[in-house]
Amino acid sequence: MTKSFDKVLVVLNSFENADNILRSALKLTNQQNTVLEILFVYEKALFELPDFFSGENTSIDKEKIKKEIKTRLQKLGFDEKCAIFIYINDTKDRVLNLAEDQENLLIVAAYDENITQKLVKKSSASFLVLKDEKNSFEKIVMPIDLSSETILCINRVKDLFTKSSIRLLHDHNFVISKDLREKEEREYEALKKKVELEGDSIKEYFIDEVEFVEEIYIMERHLAEFINERDFDLTVLCTKDKDYISSQSLSFALIDMVKTDIMILR
Repeated sequence: MTKSFDKVLVVLNSFENADNILRSALKLTNQQNTVLEILFVYEKALFELPDFFSGENTSIDKEKIKKEIKTRLQKLGFDEKCAIFIYINDTKDRVLNLAEDQENLLIVAAYDENITQKLVKKSSASFLVLKDEKNSFEKIVMPIDLSSETILCINRVKDLFTKSSIRLLHDHNFVISKDLREKEEREYEALKKKVELEGDSIKEYFIDEVEFVEEIYIMERHLAEFINERDFDLTVLCTKDKDYISSQSLSFALIDMVKTDIMILR
């Protein structure tokens, strides 16, 4: 997680919002001084691209699509050579094939309710999932736990977004005792001072205070509601196998629940 990305892979399914996706990818490509690759997959069931079909409408005009992508890259100031792959259908499998055995890979793609969850679950790469057209990540929120690896995660995000405002977010979940709550609060305050960042805590019920509650919110909903009520541009999660706040299951849930763009670092 401390290494720079070796490659940025852009995934496109259409030209709708393609400039925003390419622009976001190029910012990180230039910053990381890394290789750029582009995968264009035309999903027949999802999109129509009449201008890029052959005469019999049985296939797509790959050369025309490549030319369009190169033209858009040039307009965004990118004149270097990059690999462009074009296929029909099976976005998930196409991405997984390109991403196989590649360490320190960042995949940049627009959010799609039919594809994104499946893809993130199957790939071990890092992801930048785009949901809007802000084109900037000025205000970043980073949900964290208090594990030993958290500082490494935070420093990684600070290195990636040197000009952004980064705010930490800690959810105590359901705390069994007041003593445990106070211990976590002290640890959180110490962490914020060490990394020199401000942060928020989500307040919940103590277990012994929960009475007549029709619905007990799970942690995913706590985090998503807090994030969606504020003016953040990007939610960043550093995932690992242990520690629930950084678990992959939490990342999968937040992909669908938050309104911001979301980055998952692995």
